[in-house]
Amino acid sequence: MEQVGNRIKEIRISKGFSQDELATKSNVSVRTIQRIEKHENTPHGKTLQLICEALGVQAEDVLEFNQSEDTRILSWMYFSIISGLALPLGNIIVPLIFW
Repeated sequence: MEQVGNRIKEIRISKGFSQDELATKSNVSVRTIQRIEKHENTPHGKTLQLICEALGVQAEDVLEFNQSEDTRILSWMYFSIISGLALPLGNIIVPLIFW
């Protein structure tokens, strides 16, 4: 959850808010915001919602920061079914290994 703290800090700075201003707008204590940004704790649902509303962003934007799906493993899983032609039960064993 380190990325959540980094993302909140980046958005806060880009909007020109200080930690005090964000705390006032979101009704969350300054200490809580400091702890989130320093990765000392993770924001709970309601806290994250209040901070996101004060910043004017969706919670999903904060939580999905720098996430991407790795499709390479999925490709290998699909092609591993063909291994059943070369090895008996290969179409069962090879996907289990990838999984």
